[in-house]
Formats: sequence, C-alpha cells, structure tokens
Amino acid sequence: PSSVDAVSYLDVGDAYLSGRWHDAVNGCWNPLYSWILSAGVAVTRPGMRFEYATIKAIDLLVFLAALFAFHAFLKNLRAAHRASIARETALATPIPQWMWTVGGYTLFLWAFLRWTTVKRSPPDMCAAVVEFGAWALALRMPQRPPPSGGFGRGWALAPPTFWPAAVASAR
Repeated sequence: PSSVDAVSYLDVGDAYLSGRWHDAVNGCWNPLYSWILSAGVAVTRPGMRFEYATIKAIDLLVFLAALFAFHAFLKNLRAAHRASIARETALATPIPQWMWTVGGYTLFLWAFLRWTTVKRSPPDMCAAVVEFGAWALALRMPQRPPPSGGFGRGWALAPPTFWPAAVASAR
C-alpha cells in the first residue's frame, strides 16, 4: 500500500494487539493484512528509519506466500485433471505438463502484475493466499460427494471468495 495506507494498517494492527477492538474492527482495512504487518513489526522491532523497509519486506513475504499457495493450487488442479482423465474411457487427452506450468505461472504473473502488485495492493495478495490455499485444499478432497452434500466445502470456500465483495460494499 501507499505509505499513508501502511500507517493506517499499522494503526489497526496496533489496535488489535492492544485489545482496542472498537478501533480495530472496521469495514475499510483488511484485518488479515493488519495482523500480518503488526506481527512482523512486533517481531523485528525496526526503528522509525527502517519501518517502511520492513513493511516492504513483509509485503514480499506475502507475495511469496501467494506464489506458494498458487503452486499448491496448480499442483492439485493438475492431479484432479489427471484423475478425471484416468476415469474417462473416451478419447480424452490430458493437458501436457509443460502447458500447465507455462500457462499457469504466466497467468499468475500477469494477474499479479496487473491487479495485485507488491507496491499497490498487498491486502489483496493476502486474500489471494487464502483463496488459493482454500482451493488447493478443496481439490485434494475426495472427488465423491460428501454425505453433507458439499455444505462443508462451501463454508470453507465462501469467506475468501466473498470477503473482497463484503469489504468493497462497506466502503
């Protein structure tokens, strides 16, 4: 975020850490990013001179976490595709491994450079980490329908899916 946004996120994180819930909970600032920033600053304890550099290092770590979560998602998507092809007896042709890798990571980089950059939007990267992680876990679940009819999967995937819309409507 901009330096003004970073200050606001740090203030919200400080409010969480000190138990000032009425100051912390709001519809404007992403709580996950505030928690991550305040934890990172609390652990490293940078001086005023290095606080902004510390925030940028934390933003880079969030980006790397998003990349790792995307990798898990893509790996599980490829496995689900292979399992689907193995069940098919028709003339289904699997997508080659190199296409998954090149296409997936190209799309990831394009989307992150276009919409969620380390300079502009780390809170959205936090949402992407949760979203990719949730979908990676959902793809690892057995392909047969659960007894609950998928109700549990829906609850697991709903918060990261609808959080950006809820925050946008609160602004």
